[in-house]
Amino acid sequence: KFSWDETAKQAIAAWESLSSRAEAEIAYLNRSLAHNRLLCAIAERMTQPNDAELVTLSHYLAQNESAGIERQLLLDVSALSQRDAATGVQRVVRNYLKWLLQSPPAGFRVEPVYATRAGGYRYARRFTLHFLGLDEAGVNDDPMRWQRGDIFFGLDMQHHVQLAHADFYRRLMNEGVVVKFLVHDLLPIQLADLFKDSDAKELHEQWLAMIASTDGAVCVSRATADAFEAWIDEHAVPRSPTFRTCWVHNGADIDGSKPSRGLPDAAQTVLHTLRQRPTFLCVSTIEPRKRQQQILEAVEQLWQNGKDINLVLVGQQGWKTEALVERLRTHSEKGRRLFWLEGISDEYLDKVYAESTCLIAASLNEDFGLSLIEAAQHGLPIIARDIPVFREVAGDHADYFQGETAQELAAALNVWLEKYRTNQYPSSKGMPWSTWQKSTEKLKVALVGQNYPRRQLLVDISELVQRDIGTGIQRVVRNILKEWLHNPPEGYRVEPVYATGDQPYRYARKFTAGFLGIPSDGLHDEPIDYTPEDIFFMLDLQPHVQVAKRHFYQELRRQGVRVEFLVHDLLCVLMPEYFGPGAAEGFTRWLEVVAESDGAVCVSQTVAKELGDWVDKKGLMRQRPFKIDWSYSGAELDHAHPTQGLPPDAG
Repeated sequence: KFSWDETAKQAIAAWESLSSRAEAEIAYLNRSLAHNRLLCAIAERMTQPNDAELVTLSHYLAQNESAGIERQLLLDVSALSQRDAATGVQRVVRNYLKWLLQSPPAGFRVEPVYATRAGGYRYARRFTLHFLGLDEAGVNDDPMRWQRGDIFFGLDMQHHVQLAHADFYRRLMNEGVVVKFLVHDLLPIQLADLFKDSDAKELHEQWLAMIASTDGAVCVSRATADAFEAWIDEHAVPRSPTFRTCWVHNGADIDGSKPSRGLPDAAQTVLHTLRQRPTFLCVSTIEPRKRQQQILEAVEQLWQNGKDINLVLVGQQGWKTEALVERLRTHSEKGRRLFWLEGISDEYLDKVYAESTCLIAASLNEDFGLSLIEAAQHGLPIIARDIPVFREVAGDHADYFQGETAQELAAALNVWLEKYRTNQYPSSKGMPWSTWQKSTEKLKVALVGQNYPRRQLLVDISELVQRDIGTGIQRVVRNILKEWLHNPPEGYRVEPVYATGDQPYRYARKFTAGFLGIPSDGLHDEPIDYTPEDIFFMLDLQPHVQVAKRHFYQELRRQGVRVEFLVHDLLCVLMPEYFGPGAAEGFTRWLEVVAESDGAVCVSQTVAKELGDWVDKKGLMRQRPFKIDWSYSGAELDHAHPTQGLPPDAG
């Protein structure tokens, strides 16, 4: 393992890694400030511009940006940028931030941002440069910018700040930004009595309900994702139509390659004592949820029954543990067979793992279970409480126990000691675990590869927005719209839009909110924007409006937007005698607009053939490629908004 050839290869690899890392760090600021520098460079070349020039220039700048050359991954680091409290959550934030800055998702630049309760989001450039070990002098934290296709990810957890900006997240979503949050657990809800803050449960519920109204939650385990989904269903929490949950396991290698160092004077004496007899180890903050009191009382019973074993508790004092802490400090076995190691370094903990016999994980519930993986990395056997997340992490590589009394745990430890004596216990050595770099790659898939509707499916519902007259066509429109809103095509965000003969297309946000039964407060029907690869689909039938917008559809196609129509029938032109005066002429003009588009979807194969024959017969010049397709309408009772009520004589 230690040949000069192998050492040289590793050294060269390390040097190359340092070089690419330095380039990535320098690239961060250059990419972050590129837009500002572009505007400054343009401004220097402009001499007394008039309003028309500024409007034209702004239009082209916006078109260039929306073309999709690069998008932002906006990472909320509001808590970490203000203070590193060295919590488990911030350990996750630091590691994901480190690896995302080094290796952004393809087509994105990573932009850490922050906010306060009273202040809006700003770029965290000064913090990020400090985080990267670079000079932040002369750099400003400008207000955050965004555009359609960006992703906002609530990487940090700061309940009060994020709840204060709930309306802002809705605005981001309305303007085409995908909004997702990292969710660690539901513990303040599941075990409310064991948390120090009396409002922890209510605050966490409000925070999770807010997240359910966004595009998604990335949970740290399958167990957390399942619990979140169950909580939403059980409490009928309103969720966004685009909301999805997924999960990515945390990394389990040493935090940020900066493990803490140092051994106290008594370390060697303690380590020597641990080698003398079987040693049970518990690594966790001292708090009621972790059940250290149950562990202590179980081991005390084993001592009384003649078992010569050690117990080591590693962790800082938490909350609601004053009686237990006093007991630990004054215990008769303290320093002999009982050890409480507070705030020890990573170096010391590594040695304690190496000298221990078995890890006890007795927590009532967890978000992930890092200590199990750390034990497995040291080849340390595990006995864990039988809860879903421990089963998820350890699988068959651990023993499990049930029960919350000292007697029940003592019995389980007795059984395990017998297994240990006969070498029949499960080995933890094959337990799978991920590095932070690998977890970051999976996180990038969760953010960009899943539920990321970068493009728009603009759905014209102009008639339905104005009035629902209950026709068969509107029944089709309602049902397709409902299905698309709840199950968008992969890669698309469904955006209902509408227009009138003399007014441009606008987003139908107020109508859509009412259609979905969600609040419409603060929503505005703003003019639509569009980018190449969007789709504009005329789901509704309003011929006079769509004929009036003929030139607009041509402009859409010139800008790379695909334009298609839904065609229900050609009865008006095939059987004009059954329709009012002028109807056939108006419908003919509408069909000419259809023939200029990219395609038509007909409600049956028969209608598709009739449309093709009619276009050919009229000698219309089809725009190429012009595709005619067909798809049957659904036939179940209108499940979007079925009408209710019976007339008096219905019986």
